[in-house]
Amino acid sequence: MDLIFHNTRAYSLVEPGQWAPAFLVRGGCIVALGTKEDLAAAAHRPKYIDLGGHFVYPGFTDAHVHFVGLGLTLQNLQLQDCTLAEVLGKVEARAHQASVHDWIVGRGFNFNNWPEGKPRKEWLDRVAPGVPVALTAKDGHLMWVNSAALQASGITADTSNPQHGVIDRDESGEPTGLLMESAIALVTANMPAPSTQLRRKAIQAAIRLMHSYGIVAVHDMGDESGLQSFHEYRAAHGLPLRIWLAIPRQFLKHAKSLGIRAGFGDQFLRIGGVKAFADGALGARTAWMLGPYEGEEGCGLPTLSSEELRDLVQEANGSGLPVSIHAIG
Repeated sequence: MDLIFHNTRAYSLVEPGQWAPAFLVRGGCIVALGTKEDLAAAAHRPKYIDLGGHFVYPGFTDAHVHFVGLGLTLQNLQLQDCTLAEVLGKVEARAHQASVHDWIVGRGFNFNNWPEGKPRKEWLDRVAPGVPVALTAKDGHLMWVNSAALQASGITADTSNPQHGVIDRDESGEPTGLLMESAIALVTANMPAPSTQLRRKAIQAAIRLMHSYGIVAVHDMGDESGLQSFHEYRAAHGLPLRIWLAIPRQFLKHAKSLGIRAGFGDQFLRIGGVKAFADGALGARTAWMLGPYEGEEGCGLPTLSSEELRDLVQEANGSGLPVSIHAIG
């Protein structure tokens, strides 16, 4: 049975500026636009659906999303637009439900809007003593942790900054609880890995969120287990979203050895290329700038040297994989 959606203004990208008052759906696909009467003549036992004068547009594509990470974030503390007091309140409430073996995880805060200034581990220690807390900033390039998380990760005053990362320290050299860029991995490596069940739940939550905004396709910018997670979810539930997937640069050699090239896959899950980071972000003050940030001496930092970046692009392009490069500064 065909479906005719009418009493609408449907926009088509087939021809610029093409609008139609009705469209015909057959087998789950839009096959024609036109008037209700014209479509009725071409339809097979049509069912009519009145859209009440609403607009209809082709589905949107989000060209930059970290899809599994988004879904996992939806399972944790939501800190977008929160004041410092609101963040601490949410952490304290979660701490009352947590055991000492749990981690309290959240994302979305922006300390640049806080009159109290840069966060410190002591603020989290007061509301969640003994329970590891790891909060990722809105831009994903800075993490704020408490003393329990530093201890669980083995980070002390004697811990050196990793390459392309910074452990923020006070005047005495003690970690303040802020970690930037690759230093974040010192903590995440010690956090419990999300289970397969949790990752499936995360993907489902992210799909629902995308669909609520009319987004039907995404460019996923890399996750260490993204491809495997998508395959597992698809096998269990299907995949009602088109995903163009970028491979994290650390897996380039493995992908190259397997002969994986851009375009591998199908219409719902396809390899797009390689994702790399050249610097950090403005919120974390790690985007690599020509001059220092206001009130600081630092200009941010590169996360790849010019030579590393050149070699990466040449190797990836030579293997049939374009490179998407994060570069803010």
